[in-house]
Amino acid sequence: MTVSARFARGLVVLAWAGLLLGLWISGETGRFLGPRTAWLVPFGAVTLCVAAVAYAFFSFRSRPHLQPLSVGEAAGLMSLLIPICAVALVPNPELGALAASKKLSSRALIFPKLAAAASDGRPDVSFFSIASANVSPKYAATVGMRPGLPADLTGFVINHPHAPPGFFELARFYIACCAADALPLTVPVDSSGVSSAGYKNDTWLEVRGRLVRREGKFTIKAARVARVEPPNKPYLSAYSQ
Repeated sequence: MTVSARFARGLVVLAWAGLLLGLWISGETGRFLGPRTAWLVPFGAVTLCVAAVAYAFFSFRSRPHLQPLSVGEAAGLMSLLIPICAVALVPNPELGALAASKKLSSRALIFPKLAAAASDGRPDVSFFSIASANVSPKYAATVGMRPGLPADLTGFVINHPHAPPGFFELARFYIACCAADALPLTVPVDSSGVSSAGYKNDTWLEVRGRLVRREGKFTIKAARVARVEPPNKPYLSAYSQ
Protein backbone atom coordinates (compact mmCIF):
# COMPACT_ATOMS: atom_id res chain seq x y z
CA MET A 1 0.00 0.00 0.00
CA THR A 2 1.38 3.37 -1.06
CA VAL A 3 1.02 6.25 1.38
CA SER A 4 1.01 9.80 0.07
CA ALA A 5 3.80 11.93 1.54
CA ARG A 6 1.58 15.00 1.48
CA PHE A 7 -1.18 13.16 3.35
CA ALA A 8 1.29 11.96 6.02
CA ARG A 9 2.65 15.48 6.54
CA GLY A 10 -0.86 16.82 6.96
CA LEU A 11 -1.67 14.17 9.57
CA VAL A 12 1.38 15.14 11.64
CA VAL A 13 0.44 18.82 11.57
CA LEU A 14 -3.12 17.90 12.50
CA ALA A 15 -1.90 15.68 15.36
CA TRP A 16 0.13 18.52 16.88
CA ALA A 17 -2.78 20.91 16.47
CA GLY A 18 -5.05 18.42 18.22
CA LEU A 19 -2.59 17.97 21.10
CA LEU A 20 -2.24 21.70 21.78
CA LEU A 21 -5.95 22.28 21.32
CA GLY A 22 -6.69 19.49 23.82
CA LEU A 23 -4.29 20.94 26.40
CA TRP A 24 -5.81 24.39 25.94
CA ILE A 25 -9.43 23.27 26.29
CA SER A 26 -8.80 20.85 29.17
CA GLY A 27 -6.73 23.36 31.16
CA GLU A 28 -3.86 20.88 31.48
CA THR A 29 -1.25 23.34 30.23
CA GLY A 30 0.17 23.74 33.74
CA ARG A 31 1.34 20.11 33.72
CA PHE A 32 3.96 20.93 31.10
CA LEU A 33 4.51 24.69 30.89
CA GLY A 34 4.92 27.44 33.42
CA PRO A 35 2.87 30.65 33.60
CA ARG A 36 5.32 32.62 31.46
CA THR A 37 5.26 30.16 28.57
CA ALA A 38 1.64 28.95 28.82
CA TRP A 39 0.69 31.31 25.97
CA LEU A 40 2.51 28.97 23.56
CA VAL A 41 -0.31 26.41 23.83
CA PRO A 42 -3.23 28.58 22.59
CA PHE A 43 -0.94 30.30 20.07
CA GLY A 44 0.34 26.99 18.74
CA ALA A 45 -3.14 25.44 18.69
CA VAL A 46 -4.61 28.28 16.64
CA THR A 47 -1.60 28.55 14.32
CA LEU A 48 -1.38 24.82 13.60
CA CYS A 49 -5.14 24.49 13.08
CA VAL A 50 -5.00 27.28 10.51
CA ALA A 51 -1.92 25.69 8.93
CA ALA A 52 -3.61 22.27 8.75
CA VAL A 53 -6.73 23.71 7.08
CA ALA A 54 -4.65 25.74 4.61
CA TYR A 55 -2.45 22.74 3.84
CA ALA A 56 -5.47 20.53 3.17
CA PHE A 57 -7.14 23.20 1.02
CA PHE A 58 -4.15 23.83 -1.24
CA SER A 59 -3.33 20.13 -1.43
CA PHE A 60 -6.85 19.39 -2.65
CA ARG A 61 -6.77 22.20 -5.21
CA SER A 62 -3.40 21.34 -6.72
CA ARG A 63 -4.01 17.57 -6.98
CA PRO A 64 -0.46 16.68 -8.03
CA HIS A 65 0.66 13.20 -8.91
CA LEU A 66 0.92 10.89 -5.94
CA GLN A 67 4.29 11.22 -4.23
CA PRO A 68 4.93 8.10 -2.18
CA LEU A 69 6.24 8.47 1.35
CA SER A 70 9.92 7.52 1.50
CA VAL A 71 11.41 5.53 4.36
CA GLY A 72 13.57 8.46 5.47
CA GLU A 73 10.69 10.93 5.57
CA ALA A 74 8.48 8.40 7.34
CA ALA A 75 11.12 8.02 10.05
CA GLY A 76 11.33 11.81 10.40
CA LEU A 77 7.56 12.17 10.69
CA MET A 78 7.40 9.36 13.24
CA SER A 79 10.00 11.16 15.38
CA LEU A 80 7.73 14.22 15.42
CA LEU A 81 4.95 12.06 16.84
CA ILE A 82 7.05 10.74 19.75
CA PRO A 83 6.49 13.84 21.96
CA ILE A 84 2.73 13.51 21.42
CA CYS A 85 2.84 9.90 22.58
CA ALA A 86 4.96 10.90 25.57
CA VAL A 87 2.44 13.57 26.61
CA ALA A 88 -0.40 11.10 26.30
CA LEU A 89 1.41 8.60 28.53
CA VAL A 90 2.46 11.05 31.27
CA PRO A 91 0.18 10.42 34.27
CA ASN A 92 -1.53 13.27 36.06
CA PRO A 93 0.68 14.54 38.89
CA GLU A 94 -0.37 13.51 42.37
CA LEU A 95 -2.23 16.37 44.05
CA GLY A 96 -3.02 15.76 47.67
CA ALA A 97 -1.91 15.39 51.26
CA LEU A 98 0.45 12.48 50.58
CA ALA A 99 2.29 14.30 47.79
CA ALA A 100 2.45 17.48 49.87
CA SER A 101 3.93 15.68 52.87
CA LYS A 102 6.64 14.17 50.66
CA LYS A 103 7.68 17.58 49.34
CA LEU A 104 7.49 19.68 52.50
CA SER A 105 11.15 19.10 53.33
CA SER A 106 12.32 20.76 50.10
CA ARG A 107 10.05 23.76 50.64
CA ALA A 108 12.21 25.22 53.41
CA LEU A 109 15.24 25.32 51.12
CA ILE A 110 13.51 27.34 48.42
CA PHE A 111 10.91 29.57 50.02
CA PRO A 112 13.16 32.16 51.68
CA LYS A 113 14.56 33.05 48.24
CA LEU A 114 11.11 33.12 46.64
CA ALA A 115 9.77 35.21 49.49
CA ALA A 116 12.53 37.79 49.21
CA ALA A 117 12.03 38.05 45.45
CA ALA A 118 8.25 38.39 45.74
CA SER A 119 8.18 40.99 48.51
CA ASP A 120 6.47 44.22 47.44
CA GLY A 121 5.66 45.67 50.85
CA ARG A 122 2.00 44.61 50.93
CA PRO A 123 0.48 42.33 53.62
CA ASP A 124 -1.33 40.25 51.02
CA VAL A 125 -2.92 37.41 52.98
CA SER A 126 -2.52 34.49 50.57
CA PHE A 127 -1.12 30.97 50.69
CA PHE A 128 2.17 32.24 49.30
CA SER A 129 2.52 35.15 51.71
CA ILE A 130 1.53 33.22 54.85
CA ALA A 131 3.69 30.20 54.02
CA SER A 132 6.59 32.50 53.15
CA ALA A 133 6.16 34.51 56.35
CA ASN A 134 6.26 31.29 58.37
CA VAL A 135 9.54 30.34 56.72
CA SER A 136 11.15 33.78 56.60
CA PRO A 137 10.61 36.25 59.50
CA LYS A 138 12.38 38.89 57.40
CA TYR A 139 9.71 38.56 54.72
CA ALA A 140 6.94 38.79 57.34
CA ALA A 141 8.41 42.02 58.70
CA THR A 142 8.90 43.47 55.23
CA VAL A 143 5.29 42.98 54.11
CA GLY A 144 3.75 43.80 57.49
CA MET A 145 2.29 40.36 58.11
CA ARG A 146 0.70 40.53 61.57
CA PRO A 147 -1.99 38.91 63.74
CA GLY A 148 -5.51 40.19 63.18
CA LEU A 149 -5.41 40.38 59.39
CA PRO A 150 -8.46 38.77 57.72
CA ALA A 151 -7.88 35.58 55.74
CA ASP A 152 -10.03 33.74 53.20
CA LEU A 153 -8.34 30.71 51.65
CA THR A 154 -9.44 27.62 49.76
CA GLY A 155 -7.33 24.46 49.81
CA PHE A 156 -7.16 20.79 50.75
CA VAL A 157 -6.68 19.31 54.21
CA ILE A 158 -3.49 17.78 55.56
CA ASN A 159 -3.88 16.12 58.96
CA HIS A 160 -1.02 15.39 61.33
CA PRO A 161 -1.21 12.43 63.74
CA HIS A 162 -0.47 14.38 66.92
CA ALA A 163 -2.33 17.61 66.12
CA PRO A 164 -4.93 18.77 68.69
CA PRO A 165 -8.61 18.37 67.75
CA GLY A 166 -9.69 21.03 65.25
CA PHE A 167 -6.13 21.74 64.07
CA PHE A 168 -5.02 20.87 60.55
CA GLU A 169 -3.10 22.39 57.65
CA LEU A 170 -4.72 23.86 54.56
CA ALA A 171 -2.60 23.36 51.44
CA ARG A 172 -2.25 24.27 47.79
CA PHE A 173 0.49 23.49 45.32
CA TYR A 174 2.59 26.36 43.92
CA ILE A 175 4.21 26.08 40.50
CA ALA A 176 7.15 28.22 39.47
CA CYS A 177 7.85 26.28 36.26
CA CYS A 178 5.41 23.40 35.73
CA ALA A 179 3.39 20.88 37.70
CA ALA A 180 6.26 18.40 37.79
CA ASP A 181 8.19 20.54 40.27
CA ALA A 182 5.23 21.96 42.22
CA LEU A 183 5.83 22.75 45.89
CA PRO A 184 3.18 22.64 48.61
CA LEU A 185 2.11 25.80 50.43
CA THR A 186 0.63 25.00 53.82
CA VAL A 187 -1.14 27.22 56.34
CA PRO A 188 -2.02 26.03 59.87
CA VAL A 189 -5.73 26.29 60.71
CA ASP A 190 -7.42 26.30 64.11
CA SER A 191 -11.07 25.35 63.56
CA SER A 192 -11.70 24.25 67.14
CA GLY A 193 -14.18 27.07 67.75
CA VAL A 194 -16.17 26.34 64.60
CA SER A 195 -16.56 22.58 64.30
CA SER A 196 -15.66 19.64 66.49
CA ALA A 197 -15.83 17.25 63.54
CA GLY A 198 -12.54 16.44 61.84
CA TYR A 199 -11.87 16.68 58.13
CA LYS A 200 -10.26 13.89 56.16
CA ASN A 201 -7.07 14.35 54.16
CA ASP A 202 -7.59 15.87 50.71
CA THR A 203 -10.98 17.40 51.66
CA TRP A 204 -11.29 20.78 49.93
CA LEU A 205 -12.38 23.57 52.28
CA GLU A 206 -12.91 27.29 52.23
CA VAL A 207 -11.61 28.76 55.49
CA ARG A 208 -12.39 32.28 56.65
CA GLY A 209 -11.00 33.88 59.77
CA ARG A 210 -8.13 35.99 61.08
CA LEU A 211 -4.42 35.46 61.53
CA VAL A 212 -3.07 34.61 64.97
CA ARG A 213 0.35 33.48 66.13
CA ARG A 214 0.71 30.00 67.55
CA GLU A 215 4.10 28.53 68.39
CA GLY A 216 5.79 31.23 66.31
CA LYS A 217 3.75 30.54 63.17
CA PHE A 218 0.93 32.46 61.55
CA THR A 219 -2.25 30.41 61.89
CA ILE A 220 -5.78 31.07 60.71
CA LYS A 221 -8.25 31.18 63.58
CA ALA A 222 -11.28 30.01 61.64
CA ALA A 223 -14.61 31.79 61.94
CA ARG A 224 -16.17 29.78 59.10
CA VAL A 225 -15.24 26.47 57.45
CA ALA A 226 -17.14 25.15 54.44
CA ARG A 227 -16.63 22.16 52.17
CA VAL A 228 -16.16 23.09 48.52
CA GLU A 229 -15.53 21.32 45.23
CA PRO A 230 -11.92 21.21 44.00
CA PRO A 231 -11.23 24.22 41.77
CA ASN A 232 -10.78 23.83 38.03
CA LYS A 233 -7.25 25.22 38.38
CA PRO A 234 -5.86 23.72 41.59
CA TYR A 235 -2.35 25.14 41.16
CA LEU A 236 -1.21 28.54 42.36
CA SER A 237 1.54 30.54 40.70
CA ALA A 238 3.21 33.93 40.85
CA TYR A 239 0.31 35.16 38.69
CA SER A 240 -2.42 33.49 40.78
CA GLN A 241 -1.86 33.41 44.52
